Amino acid sequence: MADHMAKGRYPEHHAENGHNAKLTWEDVRAIRKRVTNGEKYIDISFDYGVTPESISNIARELTWEKKYEPE
Repeated sequence: MADHMAKGRYPEHHAENGHNAKLTWEDVRAIRKRVTNGEKYIDISFDYGVTPESISNIARELTWEKKYEPE
């Protein structure tokens, strides 16, 4: 995995470029802003068609890590 990431292949196969992706980086930024503003994960999850756990993982950067966000 380290070699995979070092060669820049990780972002190409994950996040919005993944074949199962439901979200974009724009969505993720909006989700994080809503979490910061105190909205409940369940309410946000309904708007994006994902689980509250997915919203929690995004908010805590367990998925969609900022270091892979395109500039």
